[in-house]
Amino acid sequence: MNTDDAKSFLDSVLDLSFSSFITTRLIKIIYLIFVILACISGLAIIVTGMFNGIGAGVLSLIVAPLIVVLEIMVCRVCLEIVMVIFKIAQDVDKLANKR
Repeated sequence: MNTDDAKSFLDSVLDLSFSSFITTRLIKIIYLIFVILACISGLAIIVTGMFNGIGAGVLSLIVAPLIVVLEIMVCRVCLEIVMVIFKIAQDVDKLANKR
């Protein structure tokens, strides 16, 4: 981020009229945080399974990656829906300002 981007980002954060969105700039960071949290939850499932015995440990090694992938997919779909809503808002704003 150069100083112009940082300034415009700060301007967007402090924009009381909400005419510019910061969500579209932060979406990659939000997704990365969710991916990290999903991986941590997968590790927690595996560790918990290992502490509960061999059978639970093997089961957790099979189930945990599936849960992590499912969590990431749900997160991705939700964030894509958010992005679509923001893009629709931007397009509607462009159409409204054409007149």
